Amino acid sequence: MPPQKKDYKQLLIKSEKSRKALLKLLKDQKRKEEKLRESEEKYKIITDSILDVIFILDKTGKLLFFNKSVENVLGYKAEEVVGKSFTKFVPKKELLKYFLQLKNLFQHKEIAKLITQINHRNGNVIDVEINGRLIKQKRKYVGLGVIRDITERKRAEEALATREEYYRTLFDLSPSGIIVEDTEGKIIEVNDTFCKLMGYQMNELINKNVKTFVPEEKHQTVNNNLKKLLNEKILEHEVVNISKYGSHIISQLRETLITLPNGEKAILSIANDITEKKQAEAELQNSREELRRLASHLQTVREEERSAIARELHDELGQILTSLKLNLSLMKRQIKDKSIYEPETLENEIASMTNLIDHAVAGVRKLITELRPELLDKLGLIAALEWLIDDFSKTTKLKYSFDCEFEELQLDENAKLAIFRITQESLTNTAKYSGATSIKVFLGIHENKLCLKIEDNGKGISQDEIGGKHSFGLLGMRERANLIGAQFKIFKGENSGTTVLLTLDKK
Repeated sequence: MPPQKKDYKQLLIKSEKSRKALLKLLKDQKRKEEKLRESEEKYKIITDSILDVIFILDKTGKLLFFNKSVENVLGYKAEEVVGKSFTKFVPKKELLKYFLQLKNLFQHKEIAKLITQINHRNGNVIDVEINGRLIKQKRKYVGLGVIRDITERKRAEEALATREEYYRTLFDLSPSGIIVEDTEGKIIEVNDTFCKLMGYQMNELINKNVKTFVPEEKHQTVNNNLKKLLNEKILEHEVVNISKYGSHIISQLRETLITLPNGEKAILSIANDITEKKQAEAELQNSREELRRLASHLQTVREEERSAIARELHDELGQILTSLKLNLSLMKRQIKDKSIYEPETLENEIASMTNLIDHAVAGVRKLITELRPELLDKLGLIAALEWLIDDFSKTTKLKYSFDCEFEELQLDENAKLAIFRITQESLTNTAKYSGATSIKVFLGIHENKLCLKIEDNGKGISQDEIGGKHSFGLLGMRERANLIGAQFKIFKGENSGTTVLLTLDKK
């Protein structure tokens, strides 16, 4: 083959190879472009479907890209803000921070939290979270950022914080003791009310087990209650707690199972101190029993008084009237029968009858005084007390002193009668039980209150006698004091003797 033809053929072969290579190159380029378009479309679909705002800016802050979410979050269409400076969205107070973070982003290529607030198209400033980082695009670095609207989250956080503060305030200021303990009974949190109730400082109670507050024989009961609470039962029961100083405190407990913020289970206990309530209930029950006993005793006393009055009338007045009748019959016979009439004998009979009548009047007065002190109505309380104490001294031979700060005392009838009867009962008790040789009675003002004080120098009353179920005299005095709103006390003196103290608000 001639050299020229051979060269031409080789040239055609090379040309064909070049054409095929070119076609392949073009096809590869087309595939790359198609892949790029597909990638860009996917990227656009992805970015447009993301609820957060995605943006790209250069190192001057010029916006190169926004996804569609910018319209929902900031109120702008993407085409309205692309090409503008990002400072359009930055509140004035955030500008310095923005420029520093932007500079830091491009110089150190670090992830940056640009600002925390941004301007909305409507003029409002909304709370946001903006994170940015550098990416390489077309051989140069640009900033890629994500804006997340956290307005609702911020509101929720603020609402949660407000709610937490509200419940914390309730926890701290609650008049009830509140304890949060773990499922083993170890105290996690406690309020100030419970600390004061039990006599501890707060740091002394944290990590202490609630079994500390109950006697050892009650520990198993605590364990049983914890098991019940773990089965999500609500318990309501009374417990007797022991304070730091050993005193017993009765509490009404309401307990339930709760979940802590960290997800762990715990026991919430609310304790109300009912010690005083229980004491009041016990005192009320004792008072009712005392009143029942007193009512029964008074009924017996009433019958005894009736019997005594009947005997007095029979033995004293009955005999006197019988004697008077006999004397009158004798006088009648003497007057009718002139033969036995003797003026001297008649005069003696009249004198005898006069003595009998005087004795009868004295007996009637004594009976009336025992039933109702006549002097109290006629001369008043002070004179009645003076007569009562003087008569008591004459009868018992006890020395006495009566110190009264009043010439006369204006009180209602019930108060006067109560003071008189309490004095009378106190004197009677002194004579019967004390072995005293003297007695002092004071009636005056002490600490702006009317005060009746009766003291003797006897052996002194015991606690058993004060609280005795059959101390009906004391019960009667207490009830008389209660009826007039007075305070009654009886106690043994420091050395010896008994003191009765009655105080009444001065009106």
